[in-house]
Amino acid sequence: MAAQTHIVDIEDTVPSCVTNTTDDTARLDTVNARALRTFWRDLPKLLETRSRQWVAYHGEQCLGFANSRTELWQECLERGLHPGEFLIQSIEPEDPDLVLELPTEPIPKKS
Repeated sequence: MAAQTHIVDIEDTVPSCVTNTTDDTARLDTVNARALRTFWRDLPKLLETRSRQWVAYHGEQCLGFANSRTELWQECLERGLHPGEFLIQSIEPEDPDLVLELPTEPIPKKS
């Protein structure tokens, strides 16, 4: 089974206390892109040590592990992070037929 990626629209997850400017959205895009790259980099080791668990990242920082996504979600919120500022992934073998590429250009805003 492939690692499950929770994909969110950054614009929909910017907290109301943050002004939704291009700079804020770009910052979150960068944090989440780094988190996803770090997850894929770490996945082989995670499969050996934490298979079938969940992991959370904020940028390149691993925030922790849990047996459920809900536990990690709560932990991230308790640390003061807002939805969209962290990435939660299940630690499962990747699908060899699946190719994921991070966009090289910014994703256009919805009109």
